[in-house]
Amino acid sequence: MNTTPPAQPPRTLAAVAAENGLSLGAYLIVLALLSGLSAAFGPATLLVWAGSIGLPFFFYTLLRRNYAEAGFASSTVELWAQSLMSFFLAAMLQAVAVYCALRFIAPDFISSQVDTAIAAFESTGTPEGDMWASTLRNIITETGLPTPVDVTANLIVFNIFCGAVIGLVDSIVLRARYASAERRARYTESHRRDSNN
Repeated sequence: MNTTPPAQPPRTLAAVAAENGLSLGAYLIVLALLSGLSAAFGPATLLVWAGSIGLPFFFYTLLRRNYAEAGFASSTVELWAQSLMSFFLAAMLQAVAVYCALRFIAPDFISSQVDTAIAAFESTGTPEGDMWASTLRNIITETGLPTPVDVTANLIVFNIFCGAVIGLVDSIVLRARYASAERRARYTESHRRDSNN
C-alpha cells in the first residue's frame, strides 16, 4: 500500500507572486513608515538603512521557498517574472499606504520636509547652501509642492526599478547556488525536518 502523500499541483505564477507581494508589501510599508518617522526620530534612519540593505536577502528567502516548492525546476526567467510581479504588487500596496498617510494622517509632512531642507541649506552659511535653498524656493514657486500622488507615483517607479534589479540578481544567484542536486536535497531535507517539528 502506497503511503506517500499525493503531490500537490504546482501553483500558478500569479498565486506565488501574490503571496510574495503581500509579504514584500508589508516590508516596504514598514520601511516607508520608518522613513517618515526618521524626520522626527533620528535613530529610525538606522532602521531604514538596515531594512534597505536587508531587502534583497529578505526577498531571496521568499524566492528560494517558492523555487524549492516548484522542485527547483523554475528557470531564471520564470524566477525573474515572479520577482517583477511580486515587486509590482508590493509597490502598489506601499503606494496606497503612503498616499493615505500623506493625505489623511500627516497632510503637512511634505511642506514641513521642504521647509526643513531649506532651513538646513541656509544654516550652512555657504554660497552653495544659499544656492540650493534658493533653487528649492524657485521650484516651489514655479511648480508648487509635490502632491501625495506625485510622491506615490515616484515610489512605484522606484520600487519596480529596484525590484527588477534585485529580482534578477536574486534569481541568478538562486539558480547558481542550487545548481547541484546535493545542495537541493540538503535544503529539502532540512526544511522537511523543520516542518515536522
